[in-house]
Parts: sequence; C-alpha cells; structure tokens
Amino acid sequence: MVRSKNSSNKVIVTPAGVSPTYSNTINRVHAVEFDGTPNKHFTFNGSFLNGTDYTIMILEKRKSSKSNNYFLGTPGSGSNNSLALGYSADNQIIHAQGINSYPSGISAYSSSKDKPRVFIFTHSSSYGNQTCINGVLAAENTDPAALAHLSGIGTISIGQGYVGEIGEIAIITSALSTADRKLAEDYLGNKWTSPINAKKVANCIGGLVTTRGHLRIRNLKHVNKSRACK
Repeated sequence: MVRSKNSSNKVIVTPAGVSPTYSNTINRVHAVEFDGTPNKHFTFNGSFLNGTDYTIMILEKRKSSKSNNYFLGTPGSGSNNSLALGYSADNQIIHAQGINSYPSGISAYSSSKDKPRVFIFTHSSSYGNQTCINGVLAAENTDPAALAHLSGIGTISIGQGYVGEIGEIAIITSALSTADRKLAEDYLGNKWTSPINAKKVANCIGGLVTTRGHLRIRNLKHVNKSRACK
C-alpha cells in the first residue's frame, strides 16, 4: 500500500484476530482469501487520508452475492468521517465517505462469478468522487459534500466481513489524472488477467458495468430498451 505518490513510505498492515487465508486462485497469482468471518481481516492506520485527495486501486474477486460485502472499510453514520468501498448489494458497488455515498451498477454475481475486477476510486476536492471499474467510468458524485476531504479517519479495515479474494491494494494521496489512471488500469489488468474495457466503452454512468463492457438502460417513449456495449 503506497502512502504517497512520490514517497516510498509504506503503511503497516496488521492482522485483526485470526489471519485470512493466503491462496493463489486469482488467475494463478497470489491473493488473500477472506471467508466473511468478522475477526478474519486486516487493519491499517488510515489517518494519512485525512484532508487530502486520494486514489484507491483494488484488484479483487468476490465469491458471494451477499450484500454489505465491503473489501475496504465499513460504512459510517457521520459526514466524511469513515470510508467504505465494496458491494452494498449483489448488483451495486458503493464509494462512501460516511453518509456521503454514491452507487455504481454492476452485473450480478451469478453472471460474473470468478471474474476479477479492477476498481479505481478517486476523490478530488476539485471535481468530487469517481468510481472506475475495469477501465470504465461507472459513476461519479459531484455534490458539494463530495468535494470535502475525509476527516477523523483512524483505523481502516481490509476484508472485514468480506467474502472473496483481494490481490492488490494501492492508495495514493492524490487524484490521478485520466492518463495515469489508464496506465494503472492497464498494469493491473495485465498482471491479474482482468479485462480492461476502456476501448469498448469509456463511460457507463447510469448503466450497468459488466465484465464485457456495460449495459445501458434506456427508456424511449415509455418502452424499456437496453443496449449492450461490448
């Protein structure tokens, strides 16, 4: 986990309770498997995220359709005083800074099981928050509350209650440019053999991100239609 874009400082990650199981099931590259047991997770001091822009990159593969399946952090009740990233529902990802959260639509577990995903969550005090999934801009939050930095952040959990495998997490204390984000996506996609769909469709806001691209839902003359972008 990288603390700063231009620093070699590392964040110390410590087991909480019983350590999760190490495995190599994400396309034959070593990963850490979590079985949803509450005390089988890791923690780290996330105070360096207070008062700054950030980019969080995660390669994961869930192994359940359950709701509240968060791979990083846990939801909170205040404003910007907690961080939660993960599956709030079978077909939904959230990026939550306390109660300031926004969803991204994704394909259900039944149609994408055993497929790893590359997530990049960005926070910028200039343009708000964004979620990119496999290279596709899935959702963004430009509300005034989203422009505010995190504050009061202390210990952050990794994989608490999560069912799945996490291969890689990187945290950068700046909001990556679009060009740098694409380089990171290509690197993670190649390393973990996870499809990066940016060349098929760059934007899926209001649609459903799938492992092959996205499905955009349209309503035309009161007749529901769908168009798959692959």
